[in-house]
Amino acid sequence: MKLFLDTLDEAALPGLWGLGAFAGITTNPILLACAGVTVEQAVARCRALGVGRIFLQAAGDDREAIACDAVRLADMWRRSAKPVRAAARKGAKAAAAKTAGRAAAGRGARRAAGGVGEADVWIKIPAFDEGYAAMARLRAEGIATAATAVLSAGQALIAVEAGADVVIPFLGRAEASGIDSAGLVQDVAWIAADAGRRVLAASVKTEAHVRMALHAGCWAATLPPDLARTLGRNDAARTAIDAFRRTGGSEGE
Repeated sequence: MKLFLDTLDEAALPGLWGLGAFAGITTNPILLACAGVTVEQAVARCRALGVGRIFLQAAGDDREAIACDAVRLADMWRRSAKPVRAAARKGAKAAAAKTAGRAAAGRGARRAAGGVGEADVWIKIPAFDEGYAAMARLRAEGIATAATAVLSAGQALIAVEAGADVVIPFLGRAEASGIDSAGLVQDVAWIAADAGRRVLAASVKTEAHVRMALHAGCWAATLPPDLARTLGRNDAARTAIDAFRRTGGSEGE
């Protein structure tokens, strides 16, 4: 199961992204507001860190407005990759030209650079009537969409039939609303698998939510900064690691 970061916070994002464990970034209007950035600034911030996958949320009250904003966002992300690719190609050429004896290393650098900026973008669209209609239109135009704010199996069913590529159930919000979050994510996973689509678990508040997503077979889960920091830590493991340090790694368990 892949992990995404659900933050645009300038203080938190670089350190967490630097762990190398995350597949991309998820955004929404609330995260933009909390970070005090526009979507253009958010895209630039992510690109500067080398982020290659992102979820951006379209705005609008009707299908036409939502679809138009989705096209704008998808184009914004793809255009933002061009300077990154150009810089990568230039750097690779310079490295390859240094010496003939480093030709093999140069070829490796070019291959690595060629992957930079080859981004994936999904446009998040709220799962309601006008949103479903926008998803159908965007699928016909080749723009990947993600049905967000899914709190029922019915929403998931309509979304995948309308053409959503990813379905996003909200686990924490489900629990807060008295909905069985484990049952919700399992239902959504079954629906998505039957249609050949993916599930991104969101509103993930606890490690238990991560396990729910994992056991349901979700493609990915997106984590807020606090959970992203603590998920890879364990007190018992810390004790063992400290013991290794004290002995210099010379003694077995």
